[in-house]
Amino acid sequence: MSLMSLLSHPYTVTVARWILAAIFLASGLSKLPNQRRFVFIVLAYKVLPRHLAYLYAAALPWIEVVVGLMLLVGIATRIGAAFAGLLLLSFALAVLLNIARGRTGLDCGCFGNRHKQRLDGKVLARNGAMLLLSIDVMVYAHPYLALDSQLLAVFSSGQQAVALKGLLAVVLALAVVAMCFPLLKQVNAMRKIR
Repeated sequence: MSLMSLLSHPYTVTVARWILAAIFLASGLSKLPNQRRFVFIVLAYKVLPRHLAYLYAAALPWIEVVVGLMLLVGIATRIGAAFAGLLLLSFALAVLLNIARGRTGLDCGCFGNRHKQRLDGKVLARNGAMLLLSIDVMVYAHPYLALDSQLLAVFSSGQQAVALKGLLAVVLALAVVAMCFPLLKQVNAMRKIR
C-alpha cells in the first residue's frame, strides 16, 4: 500500500478525524471551567492587543468545542478540519513567536488547568503533527462513519442540496449571533479582572 493510498484510506481519515475531535474537545472543555486563568495565559503571550485577547480567550474554548463536535460526528467535515488547521497554525505561530522572543517560561495553555506545559519544540511538534492530521482530513474527507454521508443520501438532488446549504447557512448565522451576546458579556466581565 502506497503512502497516498494509506493517507486517503477511509479508516485512516476517520481515525485522524476522531483524534483531532478528541484533542479539540478536551482542549476546549478543559478551558471552560476556569476561563479567568486562560485570559491571563492569552495576555501573557503578548501577541494580540489587550481588547482582542479578551475576546479570543472568551471565544476560543467554545470554538474548539464546536470544531471538536463537527469532527467527532462528521458534519461539515472539511470545514471543521479547515478550522482546526487554521487554529493549529495560529497556535504554532504564537508559540514560535514567543520562543523566538526567548519567552519559553510561558504556559502553553493548550489544555487549561489540566496540563501545564512550557513553550518548547515539543509543543511545536505536537501542533505540527495535528496540523498534518487536519490537512489529511480536509483533503481526503470521507463520509465513513460520518453524518455527512447521511445528509448526502437524504439530500442528493440538486435543488434539495442547495436548499439544505441555505438552511444550514441561516442556522449557523443565527447560532453565531446568539453566541455573540453571551461572549460580549463574558468579555466585559473578564476585563474587570485586571
